Amino acid sequence: MMDDGLRKALQLTGSDQTWALIRALRRFEIKELVSCSNVHRDTIRDYLKDLVAGGYLAMEGTTCHLVKDIGVDRPRLKKDGSEVPQTGREKAWRAMKMLNIFSVKDLNLTCGIAVTDARDYVSGLHHVGILVLVAKARPGVGAKYSLPPRANTGPRPPSMRRDRSVFDPNTRTNHYPRESRS
Repeated sequence: MMDDGLRKALQLTGSDQTWALIRALRRFEIKELVSCSNVHRDTIRDYLKDLVAGGYLAMEGTTCHLVKDIGVDRPRLKKDGSEVPQTGREKAWRAMKMLNIFSVKDLNLTCGIAVTDARDYVSGLHHVGILVLVAKARPGVGAKYSLPPRANTGPRPPSMRRDRSVFDPNTRTNHYPRESRS
């Protein structure tokens, strides 16, 4: 019988799945991790090396054990084990949730994301209905937006796609552009 942690882990992909399996197993043989995962063994091997370098896992021969559990969100690490810094969009997403009502300029000032990047991200999220326009732009004052509670789906920022759709990694759903949005 598969326990709940393993069942949930297998719904994820890539390094997210690997991290969830590590958390569920706690102590494991590498071959055990590979056999219960649908992630390629080379991907698992590379991520395990990064986790060891970062001090998250300890290895004793072919046995690994989790020594630093930071929760459900996997550590994003460089090859040397150091953390990958947050992206501008991750910072903007977090700021949108905290600010309640905001403009592109507010995101620029709050999290240091470039105005053009903030504008593109806000425009894309608004275009698919994730953000709501609260006040139209006026001369000298930028438009104000809000993230309604229904759209605050989790910690991971939605990502923009080439076809102008937006993928929400928290719910694993795509949002498509809607006709005429004010």
